[in-house]
Amino acid sequence: MKKEVTDFWHTFSLHQKNLKYAFSIGDKSNLYQLYSALVRKIHNIHSQLDILITCDYEHSHCAKLIFLTKGKSVLKKLANACMDEAPSFALWEFQSGINPYKHSIVTLCAKYGFLGGENNIHQIYFALKKIYKTSNKLHLWLYLELDKQISKSELHQQMYFIFLYFLGDANYYNHISRYKIIRRKYSKIEFLPLDQLRHLIQYKSNN
Repeated sequence: MKKEVTDFWHTFSLHQKNLKYAFSIGDKSNLYQLYSALVRKIHNIHSQLDILITCDYEHSHCAKLIFLTKGKSVLKKLANACMDEAPSFALWEFQSGINPYKHSIVTLCAKYGFLGGENNIHQIYFALKKIYKTSNKLHLWLYLELDKQISKSELHQQMYFIFLYFLGDANYYNHISRYKIIRRKYSKIEFLPLDQLRHLIQYKSNN
């Protein structure tokens, strides 16, 4: 594993400046290529170990690489081993896992501006479509109250990040199987604010 960890950090060293620059100018195509190169390297360490990269370029100019350990002890050990070997880079932070957010989903969305500063998320509602018997994971329908509509594919992608930051990576990967974005709340289906999802997950965990 030592070789794979060294190889990952070597690739990161080559790309870290370009990653931050791509964030600063919003170059999604280049970001995807650079991120994909790092994902290939991290999967050489373990196929289930993933990463998330964020950059607060408007304020602190600080970037963060997060190892998504998904609540699994083996992935936590590997993430810690990677961070032990991490080189030092100016304005880069490294983190293992994401803790659940303690406040409301509305507060989270206002803090991070997932859809950009001109499109606010005023509330997110969910309905339980199905609980899969084999995995005990949830299939959800999601309705978002926004200033303006954007494509379902973009909303679906951003909901992945919202879930990670709201539930934490362990709860997301252990309890959410899939989700579907819908454009309107059906009157015959009970939709609840996403804050209530935490209570459902806690109930599932205890039963």
